[in-house]
Amino acid sequence: MLKLSTILLAVTVSLTGCMGYSSLYKQTSEDIANVYVGDVSVVSLGIKAGERRVAQLVHQRLRHSFHAAEESPYVLSAKIREDNITLAVRRDATDQRLQLNLSAEVMLRDAEGKELFKTTIGASAPYNVEDSPFGTDAGREQARTSAARTLGDEVTYRVIRFLQSSKKSK
Repeated sequence: MLKLSTILLAVTVSLTGCMGYSSLYKQTSEDIANVYVGDVSVVSLGIKAGERRVAQLVHQRLRHSFHAAEESPYVLSAKIREDNITLAVRRDATDQRLQLNLSAEVMLRDAEGKELFKTTIGASAPYNVEDSPFGTDAGREQARTSAARTLGDEVTYRVIRFLQSSKKSK
């Protein structure tokens, strides 16, 4: 009988720790519905088709979360930069493994154009350099897609957290 009461006490104490829990999306659902995804572009002088595709992928990911009309109270924009760094080198001094890094300068403005929130967010994904150029290109595209998906999700999370904290401070 003592064991049962000890277990019930432990369960009760652990559940009281959950009293402050609140859903991330519940409190800001109205604000999320008022965010319009504006310009999402790649910042680079000699952008290639794949790099432009990153902006499309991130834009699609953001539109999945924020689907307000253009005349909404909030406008979200992002400028994306893509870089590759070497992770591993072969014995003949050629690249064996690369990492694709995406960084985005994200800005949330109100309807009048006043900056409300600005941050830089990054995402990365590695890929192998194969003997076949097709294999390398396929790996790079998969890494680009994965990093763009992660970047879009992180932007969504950060904007929601900002909206949630600004709503609490009012």
